[in-house]
Amino acid sequence: MKCVRCLSDDAYKAAEAPDKSGAWELYCCRTCNYGWRSTEEEDIVNIEKRNPAFQLTPEKMEQVFDLNKIPELRK
Repeated sequence: MKCVRCLSDDAYKAAEAPDKSGAWELYCCRTCNYGWRSTEEEDIVNIEKRNPAFQLTPEKMEQVFDLNKIPELRK
């Protein structure tokens, strides 16, 4: 499944309505750790309608996930 934020193919369904009604599902991305519901508005889940400022590009991901900028995560 494709992530609506970083466009990686590393998203998965993490949860669904406990009554099995299909009322909602929760999706998560293993790449950027973004989560979204199946009930989100179109401007959140539709790339063509999404504000480009909120799109996570590979360049932005390098900046966000640069572990050298987080001293406690350096090994």
